[in-house]
Amino acid sequence: MKTSICIIIASIILACSSTHPSKQDLHNKITSTNNSNQDFGKTSKFGGFEVAPYPIKQEPPIYPASAKKKNIKGEVWLEVEIFTDGSVGAIEVIKSLMPGPSGLDEAAVNSVKKWIFQPALSCGEPVACWAVFPIIFK
Repeated sequence: MKTSICIIIASIILACSSTHPSKQDLHNKITSTNNSNQDFGKTSKFGGFEVAPYPIKQEPPIYPASAKKKNIKGEVWLEVEIFTDGSVGAIEVIKSLMPGPSGLDEAAVNSVKKWIFQPALSCGEPVACWAVFPIIFK
């Protein structure tokens, strides 16, 4: 019975979820500018979930010397694929701060590649998802 309910709920969530949100859709889902857990799991390309993913091991980004010298501060917003084991897959920059080699975008991506997440949960089971959140340089 419990399994049937989870399957029904999962079907409803999948039916209501956009499977391929546009970059504008993702940008519109960004509602906060800090690294709190509420920023994670704003969208899912694989379907819905009840519990959003959150980082359990974070590698801080290395602030590039060129950006530090120019006193560049701000946020790089990333769209990150999180697998069921909590590892990170693809990463896309959806709001750039300083693109190019040795830029803040690259520093943010390189940092998040090393993160480990508590994966999103649907019906108590880990599910793969995409999360949108900022990496703040100050």
